[in-house]
Amino acid sequence: MNSNTPLEADVASIRTDLSHFRDEFRAVIARIDHDIRTLAARAETGLQSALARIDEQFREIRQDIRELRAECKSLRDKSDSLYEKIDANHASLNAKIDDMRADMMEMRGSIADLRAMQKAILWLLGGLVTLATLSITAAKAFHWA
Repeated sequence: MNSNTPLEADVASIRTDLSHFRDEFRAVIARIDHDIRTLAARAETGLQSALARIDEQFREIRQDIRELRAECKSLRDKSDSLYEKIDANHASLNAKIDDMRADMMEMRGSIADLRAMQKAILWLLGGLVTLATLSITAAKAFHWA
């Protein structure tokens, strides 16, 4: 029975060591669990703040988009009114050009009449100069002058 006593002492020593290892293991697991929970809480806080910043940035972007849409609508309205003014000016200019064409056609007739009158006056003056030249020549020839 003596042989069992050292064996029992070894088993008791192993049990004591295992009990210490188990306690240490549980303590390490508890520390790891605490560290994981701490890291998870930090990560959650960090993620929440990052999500809050991202949400704020999205809100700002949405507001910027709304402002850009309003500016685009305003510019579209302005360009539409400018196109209307341009169309009105175009129509007005076309009417004025048509009136000027009609006036030019009338002026062509008047200019043609003036040219005809100018030619008649030149022919008449040419005839009178010729008649005066002949009269002076005849007067000198017949010594009337």
